[in-house]
Amino acid sequence: MTNTTSCRVYLEPCSICGTITTWRRKSAKPRVCKRPTCRRAANAARMRALYAENPERYKQRQKDIRHDNATPCVECGDPTSGERCATCQRRRASEVAVSRRPPAKTKPPKRTRTPKQQRDKKKPTPSLRDAYEANDAPLFFDILQQLCSLEAETGCWTWAGQSRGGYACLKWSRKNHRVHRLSARMSYGTIRGPVVHHVCANTLCVNPDHLQPVSHRENVAEMLQRHYYLDRIAELENALAEYAPKHPLLDSGAPPLLAVS
Repeated sequence: MTNTTSCRVYLEPCSICGTITTWRRKSAKPRVCKRPTCRRAANAARMRALYAENPERYKQRQKDIRHDNATPCVECGDPTSGERCATCQRRRASEVAVSRRPPAKTKPPKRTRTPKQQRDKKKPTPSLRDAYEANDAPLFFDILQQLCSLEAETGCWTWAGQSRGGYACLKWSRKNHRVHRLSARMSYGTIRGPVVHHVCANTLCVNPDHLQPVSHRENVAEMLQRHYYLDRIAELENALAEYAPKHPLLDSGAPPLLAVS
């Protein structure tokens, strides 16, 4: 320490940060500079020493400090060191956080159904598969007619859906089913042979009246016989066209049949 007798100023270091500071009086106690950090550290050290020496006096001192520096809260009126007490500050912060949240997505109101719509929902429209599994032949054929184009001249029910290999087919449970076999099974109950023959020679026809369960040999024989008759008719019409081109039998509005290979 350096003493200047002329102006009586004492230079002593701060006990917290060590900075040399000028003092007008000499003191045996540790010096603390005017920096806020040093002042807070010195007060904390003083309070710790007081609590270690006399805890009851420390608690009373804390109460006196609160009472001396307290101001009424602007919301609840309790003594506090700031504008609001800790409880009001937490409530205020939660209200601000809630106000800043995005609006919650509200679900659209459920549509009210009339009793008729509820009945329709409980009883969906049966499909072709439902009628087949229920073994309901009238319903099966009613739905089948709606899925076909009906030909008045030939009476065929020509399938308007998917076809495979020239035959009408449906896909149920990842498996293809021939519609004409389903129609024959619903009409005859059990199929005697492995082949269902088309009497009308239209492979897309699913009319049960045009279907006939036969064996493979019978089916091949009928096919060969039909082809023979077609070839024979074509030969006769071609010969008649050469002999008498204006014959009335050839005046059908269509060209003569060609031989079926």
